[in-house]
Amino acid sequence: AWGTWQRNEVWRSEETLWRDVTLKSPGNGRGFVNYGLSLLQRGDYTGALAQFHRAQPLVPEYSILYIDMGVADGALGHNEAAEKEFRQALSLNDDDSQSYFYYARWLSGSGRPREAIPLLETAIENNPADMQSRMLLLKLYSDAGMRDKLRRLTDDSLRIVPGDSAVLRYR
Repeated sequence: AWGTWQRNEVWRSEETLWRDVTLKSPGNGRGFVNYGLSLLQRGDYTGALAQFHRAQPLVPEYSILYIDMGVADGALGHNEAAEKEFRQALSLNDDDSQSYFYYARWLSGSGRPREAIPLLETAIENNPADMQSRMLLLKLYSDAGMRDKLRRLTDDSLRIVPGDSAVLRYR
């Protein structure tokens, strides 16, 4: 019964599970990344970065780690560090749409939407079904008054998700 109670405490949440992994397997870089991600999701950006920095020497080629670091640095206003991390993620995995999307989302939120557009276009080339990149690109095309590109992307997106109300609003 005592063992079951202890295990239930560990499995209470994603955060407690991944914290336990980092304590019991300090050489598990992905454990630190996932623990950091659980902290990131609840808004503990400083705590998340601490875990990501612990993971870095263990999984230095893991592009998702650098995306997560960029998100945390961006949320803390560490813009130079955020941009460096997003660029590192791209250099490690330039055919993953996530790296492009998160970098573009950060650029857009940092008042640099024109720089985000080609990144989102590449994300969609790499993964045509990436709807989060499509939706952000639709918004940026609309905001920039790029009507021809907006129409083409809307039509193409509706072939993937026919009748999608969010896409139809841009039409």
